[in-house]
Amino acid sequence: MSSAPVFRNESVRVKEYQTSGAMIVICPYCDAEAKLVSGDVVFPHRPDLKNKHFYRCEPCSARVGCHPGTTTPMGSLASKELRYQRSLAHLALDALWKRNYMTRQEAYLWLAQEFGASTHIGQSDEATCRKIRQLANEYRRKADEC
Repeated sequence: MSSAPVFRNESVRVKEYQTSGAMIVICPYCDAEAKLVSGDVVFPHRPDLKNKHFYRCEPCSARVGCHPGTTTPMGSLASKELRYQRSLAHLALDALWKRNYMTRQEAYLWLAQEFGASTHIGQSDEATCRKIRQLANEYRRKADEC
């Protein structure tokens, strides 16, 4: 018999039962319980992802990947559009360090200064992702003008 769930991170909507250690991820779109699946279920054409874990909501297809070697979600469940916006935000942020405007560590420190220490693209909504892209692109434009 398990005890009452403990919400570890409300933005990710994860319940972790203290006695069993079981994790339940709740979909923010439809409130269904997301299922833990392997990469070959989500990406059958990508054998390189076969051993990775994902949480997927069957009713609405929202999903999130897990940290390597774990079943801990890297962020919140995301719709197709939100996953797209998050990937664009990562591209814009990564361009800051990949194109040598700053180091990777400096880029994530810059992000924390702009949005607050707890900002994580994997937990960001579409508006925040668009703002990250806008600010990163503005930073690059200003740096290129100098």
